[in-house]
Amino acid sequence: PKIFGHTLRRKHPEYKSPFLMGQLIAFFTKAGDIVLDPFAGTGASLVAASLLGRESIGFEIQKKWCEIYYEICNREGIQKQKLVQGHCVTLAGFVPPESVDFVIMDPPNPLKPDDWTDPDSDAPGAPVDAFFNMFHELVKTLRVSMKWGKYAAIFTRNIYQDGRYVYMTPMFAAAAEDAGLTLKGEKIWENKAEKMRPF
Repeated sequence: PKIFGHTLRRKHPEYKSPFLMGQLIAFFTKAGDIVLDPFAGTGASLVAASLLGRESIGFEIQKKWCEIYYEICNREGIQKQKLVQGHCVTLAGFVPPESVDFVIMDPPNPLKPDDWTDPDSDAPGAPVDAFFNMFHELVKTLRVSMKWGKYAAIFTRNIYQDGRYVYMTPMFAAAAEDAGLTLKGEKIWENKAEKMRPF
């Protein structure tokens, strides 16, 4: 549904709706639980957490998306959650051990390093490899902050690179498992806002 700051959220190239994020948050958590989103973007998961009575923490590397989140909260009268600007791997190290009930993440496109690298660092020569090294480090750190027996949901996408289709979902699963998580299942989401394209 085009609600809760849709016109502001859609400025992000890969935005998700609070309705979609809320479905996962409602399924995996209960009222009062703590939700962590290390790639928060415009804060759809934080908005959903507020509407569902959960606490949440988000990390976002770009200041403009943080500002949009707080503007949405002001416009819509939604309780503000904690959205911290900075690199997710660095910030994840400050989350207390075994304090998080659910991790939800929509990682950025590995081929767009500006969306996941420190602004002061040079662009990586092999962005997909560099991204999954960073992602592995992030999940390893987040695993320590998660309560035992709790869950993480990771949105994955496949990409075209150099004229070939790169099936990235197994790469996300392998990096997460290597960092200490156990793959429990997969849910396919059809984005009705995008046209189907045959490859």
